[in-house]
Amino acid sequence: MLAPFLFDVSLLIAKTGREMALNRYLVLRAAAILLVILAAISFYLGVSEPLMVFERFFLWETTASLLEIIGTLWTGEDWFLAIIVALFSVAFPILKLAYLGAALLLPAEWTATPLLSFLSTLSKWSMLDVLVVAVLIVATKTTGLATALTQPGLWYFAGAVLLMSIVTVLVPYTRR
Repeated sequence: MLAPFLFDVSLLIAKTGREMALNRYLVLRAAAILLVILAAISFYLGVSEPLMVFERFFLWETTASLLEIIGTLWTGEDWFLAIIVALFSVAFPILKLAYLGAALLLPAEWTATPLLSFLSTLSKWSMLDVLVVAVLIVATKTTGLATALTQPGLWYFAGAVLLMSIVTVLVPYTRR
């Protein structure tokens, strides 16, 4: 009774090199798709949840999400700055998520290789937003007028950027 079971297991283990490569390709592709989904969720939470909280004189507390910051800049007539922040912090990551999804789900012929190099270049600037928020927090803390603390939105946003960077590295290995 045990012999047929052992024979079946040996068939599963004795795979050809081509089958193992196909399995590795499918596992990488599935992992990359899962990471894009997680990055999209993390990005949504990163732009909608508060990035930081400012406490002034222990009496007033202000929280701000990325979308609220853009809205405040726009209503404060800082249109150029609002457009720049919206473009680099919201539009580019959405474009990158969409292209990463397309590169993973569509045939390789439909997604051109020059766009992959564009994604690689764009991902080098992705952590800039996190750096700007970190500099803002340090600047606020050093003035002594207020304290600034990070909130989950910043960590979600940083996680989304990191996940998108990982997927950008994985995409060339998932294309056939």
